[in-house]
This record gives sequence, C-alpha cells and structure tokens, in this order.
Amino acid sequence: MAKIISGCAKHLGIEDSKNEAVSFNDSQFISDWAKEYVNKCASIGIMVGDSDGAFRPLANATRAEATVVIKRVFI
Repeated sequence: MAKIISGCAKHLGIEDSKNEAVSFNDSQFISDWAKEYVNKCASIGIMVGDSDGAFRPLANATRAEATVVIKRVFI
C-alpha cells in the first residue's frame, strides 16, 4: 500500500520536503524494497503507524486505515 500511495502522492505533487528517516518499533519487518516507500509516506504524514509506534507491515490494512490514508492523499 505504501508503494501505491507514494506513487499517487508524487503524481499529485506531494513531496517530502524534510527527507528524514522515520523509525517504527517493528521496522525490521519492513521489506528492504518497501522501506523507501514507507519512509516517504511516514515522513509526509500519510502513514503514521499505530499509537504504540508500530507500522505492522505484515498485517492487512483495515478499511478504516485505507480510508484514512486515501483521505490524507486526496482531500
């Protein structure tokens, strides 16, 4: 989901001005190929993870989570 959303953000001109690395409690479970996209989405505030600081890359996104992400990009 992070790869798709970061592509949409780039297409819409939403760029990461900070260019900072973002760390989650479970960052070790994020695939190497996905880290760039997760970092971009997190650094611009589209995906912020759970309240306990976890991204949960192996979990399925709920409808509510997907709705929030889409809203943050398009609205």
